[in-house]
Amino acid sequence: MAGALTGLGNSDGDAGNPTAQQASGPLMLDALFPREREVVELLAAGHTTESTGHQLGISRPTVKAIRSKLYKRFGVNSAIDLLLRFYRLAPLPR
Repeated sequence: MAGALTGLGNSDGDAGNPTAQQASGPLMLDALFPREREVVELLAAGHTTESTGHQLGISRPTVKAIRSKLYKRFGVNSAIDLLLRFYRLAPLPR
């Protein structure tokens, strides 16, 4: 999937044990599991929870659960805060 955050960080898809709190800069995206990365990319592209679920073939509650997990892991309280965290550490291409 070619998302808004594509090209940031390493694309080798290491699905080891992501620890985002220890990541910095573009490597922060590498700290995500593939599905989490897809959700963040669609969020950055302006998709709603419902359209993200439709695009990925998962339910709306699953999208919400993934987002909630990301909020907790990165210490943020909203989608805007999550995107700002990623944008500050790895600016989106213009």
